[in-house]
Amino acid sequence: TQNSPAALYNGMIAPLLPFPIRGAIWYQGESNAGRAAEYATLLPTLIRDWRARWGTEFPFLVVQLAPFKGGASGVDYAELRDAQFRTTKA
Repeated sequence: TQNSPAALYNGMIAPLLPFPIRGAIWYQGESNAGRAAEYATLLPTLIRDWRARWGTEFPFLVVQLAPFKGGASGVDYAELRDAQFRTTKA
């Protein structure tokens, strides 16, 4: 299933590795609301991994999550946006 370890990577990213890229735009995080501390570790790790696998320091742009009234609280989204912001500054 899509939630098994490495399933999304193996199915969607690994097949792209033979092709050159110029950059990435990342829009994700809703499912990580409420776990901003974990996300603050995962996102920079993902960026380092992808750059290492492609062998280049390509631009990695992060689209911050907009305020959203759903299952997550406003505080959860604010903390996640802060983790995204700190990652882009590192």
